[in-house]
Amino acid sequence: MNFATYDKEYVIGIDLHGTLLNEDWLISSADVTKLIEILEQIKRYATILIITGNDLHFVQEHVPESLYKLIDGFILENGVVFSDGVKEITIATKEEIEIIKSLEKELKAKQDRDILFFARRLGSISMFTRNKSEGVLPNKLYSKIVKLLENHPVNKQIFVTHSDVAVDIVPFGYTKWTAIERMFNDKKIIAIADSYNDWDFLYRADHPFMPNNCSSKIEEAFAAHNKKVLPMTEYKGLNPQSGVFKSALNNTAGVIEILEKLIINFKKHK
Repeated sequence: MNFATYDKEYVIGIDLHGTLLNEDWLISSADVTKLIEILEQIKRYATILIITGNDLHFVQEHVPESLYKLIDGFILENGVVFSDGVKEITIATKEEIEIIKSLEKELKAKQDRDILFFARRLGSISMFTRNKSEGVLPNKLYSKIVKLLENHPVNKQIFVTHSDVAVDIVPFGYTKWTAIERMFNDKKIIAIADSYNDWDFLYRADHPFMPNNCSSKIEEAFAAHNKKVLPMTEYKGLNPQSGVFKSALNNTAGVIEILEKLIINFKKHK
C-alpha cells in the first residue's frame, strides 16, 4: 500500500466500539446521513481512518457501505493490522504472530466462563465478554488475564488491554498510536476515541477528543498527566492545546458534534 497517497496535512482517527457505533453497535440511518455530509466536507482537509481493536469483517458488518466507502483506511486489531478497505496487511512480524497464536490456543483450552467468544483475529487475541444482548464488562476478565500471564514465559512479549466489550492481547509495542505514527508520522493527528485501549492514541495525538460516554480511566489518566478534560465549547481551533476535549453527547452523536466543530476550524485555517 502506498501511504504517500495520503497527502492531507491532517489525519483523523475514529474509534469504533463506544465511539462511532452506538450502544447497540449500530449507526442510525439519520446519523449515517449526517456523517456522510460531514465526511464529504472533511475529506477536503484530512485523511479519515477508522482505528479499532476489531478486524475488517467486523467493520464491514457494522459500518453501512455508503459511509464505509468514505473512509480512507483502517487500523485494525489495536495497531497490529492495516487495511485500505480491501486487503488486510499484518504489521507485526511472523515471530510475534506465532507467539500470539500459541497463546490464543492455550487460552481457548481453559474455557473461561467469562469469555463469550474469541473473535477472528490475524495478529492479536480478542476475548469478548459482552455483545449487544448479553454479557458483562471486561474488567473482571482483564484482571484475571493479567494475573494469569504475570509469570508466563511470553509475558514480556505481549500487552494486555481492554475496550468496553473485550479483553485484547497484542504483541508488545503495538498500539493504535504506534500504527498511525508508523504510517503517518509527518501528519497532524486528530484522535476521537473512548476506551482504555485508546489511552496512548488519545494522549499522543495533536488534537484528542472523546464522546461523553468515555471511560473514567481515560479521564483519570489525563488528570494524572496534568491534562485537563475540557468541554467542546472551549475548543479554540487547530493550534496545539493542553487538554482533551469531551463532547456533551454519547457515541455517534458525540462524533458528529466533534466533526462539525472540526469543519468550522478547518475552514478558518484554510
